[in-house]
Amino acid sequence: MKKFINLFKLDGLVTIRSGFHYVILGLAILFVVLVNFVIPESIYAEQKEIIYDGTKDKTVTRIVETSGEEIDIFDDYEMFLAEVSKERSNVGIAITGVIGELEYEIVSASRFSDKLSNITEAGLEYLTANISGLETVDDINYTVLEDEPVEIPFNKDLVPIFIALEVAMFGFLLIAVLIFQEKDERSLRAYQISPGRTMQYIWSKVTVITLLGLVYGAIVLLSTIGFKADYLSLFVIILLSSIFITLLGLTLSVFFKNISEFLIVSILTLGILQLPTISYFNPNFSPGYLSWFPSYPIMFGVRQAMFYPERGYGFLVPIVITLAVEIVIVQAACYFAVKKRLLSGGVSL
Repeated sequence: MKKFINLFKLDGLVTIRSGFHYVILGLAILFVVLVNFVIPESIYAEQKEIIYDGTKDKTVTRIVETSGEEIDIFDDYEMFLAEVSKERSNVGIAITGVIGELEYEIVSASRFSDKLSNITEAGLEYLTANISGLETVDDINYTVLEDEPVEIPFNKDLVPIFIALEVAMFGFLLIAVLIFQEKDERSLRAYQISPGRTMQYIWSKVTVITLLGLVYGAIVLLSTIGFKADYLSLFVIILLSSIFITLLGLTLSVFFKNISEFLIVSILTLGILQLPTISYFNPNFSPGYLSWFPSYPIMFGVRQAMFYPERGYGFLVPIVITLAVEIVIVQAACYFAVKKRLLSGGVSL
């Protein structure tokens, strides 16, 4: 244990001397500024509904006024079109005809998606039925999947992605930089002839970088969401994810001579790790194989712990199991890679 502590202190001093803690602090501050002051809470413009009432007896106007809804109604078609065209998010609905034979036209200043068009059309059919005195479908069975869902601002919803990918990026690259630095300074030779052990060498570096990852995560989370999150779950997720990505970076870096050769592999690896962001923004696309990408459980786990802390720790179990299995696998590969490729000069088991 004493040998491990001494090695940990040495790796910590090397990391501080190299200024990596300033890089981590700078990244954290940059992201906090982006989330709190640059990235908007919503990227969607507020949709405004505008109606042209071309019915013979102004039926639509009377119904809207009775309902108390704040909807702009025009009886001049040209003025109606001019109002719709003022904002790209505006949606205009022109209703003409008489009761029983109402016709409607959807007008938009921008491209109208098929999904939104279908929703609007269904609503108009319901409205037409009400106006015309026809029967509507009232008895609809539905299930509430989430009571009182939390409305998550867009800027805060990006935090889980940054936690997953930024921790991955700097842990993956930082361990490689440390390895190549040791190669250049020939300090590996001193360790090869010492009684140090392979696992001590590995976990000393993993521990240093994991601590930096926890500090980075704490700064970002406290500065963006405050104390409302489930920090115990966040600690576990960031801890395991940092361990995994650092072990992976160490495993791959030992096969290259310098950072330039390693750069292409790092870009490819980090690009693959970012694939689960597709499912994060589009939950309808969640193929099973994506769930085994380490960034997948990290993103969704961090999101759950950030915005739904009252739901308990049930979600944490499969995340811990997934990351633990991946850590065991990559640790075995890391041990043999480091022992054979990096410390083959006499390091004992």
